[in-house]
Amino acid sequence: MTRREMLIAAISFVTVLLLVAMTLVTILGVLGKDLMGGLMREVNGVVLFVMVVFPIFAVALLIALGLWIIRREGG
Repeated sequence: MTRREMLIAAISFVTVLLLVAMTLVTILGVLGKDLMGGLMREVNGVVLFVMVVFPIFAVALLIALGLWIIRREGG
């Protein structure tokens, strides 16, 4: 495995973990569980907006990275 492949794998892994964590926190917050539910009630949807935008941004970043790598590799 080259350094580039290891870097791509690490970035992909971190992005997937971020996506899963943010989605879980958002679901728990919407359901009103624990700290996140209280926090979302306190800030009136700002936290919900941020937690929805971050996973979308993570997926868009992953897609852009994949397209960039495909274009550079000539595929």
